[in-house]
Amino acid sequence: MLKLYLQNLKLQQSTNTHIKKKKSVVQLIRSTTNTLTAAAIKSTGTLSVNNALASSITGIISDGSTALAVTKSGVGTLTLSGANTYTGGTTISNGVAQAGISSTGSVTNGAFGTGSVTVSSGAAIDLNTYTVANALTLSGTGYSSSGALYNSHATTGATASGNITLAGATTIKNNTGSGTLTLSGTINGAQALTITNSTGPVALNGNVGASTALTSLSVSGASILGANVTTSSTQTYTGAVTLTANTTLAGSTVTNSSTVDGGGFSLTETGNSSIGGAISNATSFSVSGTTSLGADVTTTTGGQTYSGAVTLTTSPTLTSPTGTILFSSTVDGAYALTVTNSGGSNAGDVTFTGAVGGGTALTGLTITTDVLTAAAIRSSGTLSATTKSLVDPKAGTPASSITGIISDGGSALAVTKAGIGELTLSGANTYTGLTTISAGRLRAANDTALGTTASGTTVASGAQLELYHATGITIGAEALTLNGT
Repeated sequence: MLKLYLQNLKLQQSTNTHIKKKKSVVQLIRSTTNTLTAAAIKSTGTLSVNNALASSITGIISDGSTALAVTKSGVGTLTLSGANTYTGGTTISNGVAQAGISSTGSVTNGAFGTGSVTVSSGAAIDLNTYTVANALTLSGTGYSSSGALYNSHATTGATASGNITLAGATTIKNNTGSGTLTLSGTINGAQALTITNSTGPVALNGNVGASTALTSLSVSGASILGANVTTSSTQTYTGAVTLTANTTLAGSTVTNSSTVDGGGFSLTETGNSSIGGAISNATSFSVSGTTSLGADVTTTTGGQTYSGAVTLTTSPTLTSPTGTILFSSTVDGAYALTVTNSGGSNAGDVTFTGAVGGGTALTGLTITTDVLTAAAIRSSGTLSATTKSLVDPKAGTPASSITGIISDGGSALAVTKAGIGELTLSGANTYTGLTTISAGRLRAANDTALGTTASGTTVASGAQLELYHATGITIGAEALTLNGT
């Protein structure tokens, strides 16, 4: 076996040159040098490059009679710009291997041949504006914290279209100022993935964690989500998020600190949710766990579902023109909540299954909907219910109802009924503020449905107060101000 050792040697070849011993290609090429410049290389075995400074191989690297593998060590950058066809794979153990050409098809040829690429901790692969379709195995934060996988170009994006396996905790970076770093293959591995970028976004277009869940995902800049993401622990999206497909985010807690543009697609969060930026233009939105609600949520054609307990961390507005907004557990927090279904008759409902303000009283609750269904409500300020439907078209019963006790929070709560619809209060209510019926019909189905007698009840012209119970209603010394017919 012939072994060729290149010590501090600069190779300059203008034609494809094969190094042979008789009729056999070389089985091992080792280059330990400051700077390596080479054209075409054909070999079996291993091409091993240990370079200290910027180096390049511009010609085609190809197999001999059997597969050729390429290994890169040394702290320098090695640029591969030939339409390489070697099949033995690439190992980057130190420094940076930089793409100088894009892959063709599903890796017919490209900078890193047709085999897989393994990046060891402390090393990196630089896409450098090109598309790399090889399967990648990544670990570490890269060479000098460059990112194990990154795009170095200042303005132009790059793509890694092959599947990615995480062999250790991994950092991926997009250093471009405006271009998009696109990861279109799947990403799997029970490791933590950190994605950082400046102003150019990172697009995740392949499923993440579908076969092996990541332990966690942290994205610090803008991101584009075109596939599902599964982690065993947390997901954190610090920058603005844009959806380009119906998306499910599954993790222990999913946190968005900036805006989420639904792009006309649905967003499902499986696990707990911490909403710190407004969610808009999603067809529907659902959370299976608890929700820390710190921003507005707007859906378009579908509804919103909050299956676990909701805690308000600001005073948000939830809007769904046609879909139902459903709270399957409790809602708490010393803030005001506004819930709006802005569609036409029977277009959307609001349902509170659990107590509202039972743990921490709200400071106000404003609801505009077709059908309101609620249990106990505790708040200060004003409970304003604008309902549109007179009768539930399916059940033939009064359309809207609050069956639990309505009570004061830290201070008096006033209740206002608006809208042409009907609302039934059947709890033994204790709120002390004024009851105002400005439109539609309010049915009092309990002796204390109108709260205490402290502030009385005002009925505007055109509105109705109905005392409704099979055995009769006695509202006591409630002061009534009646207007109109």
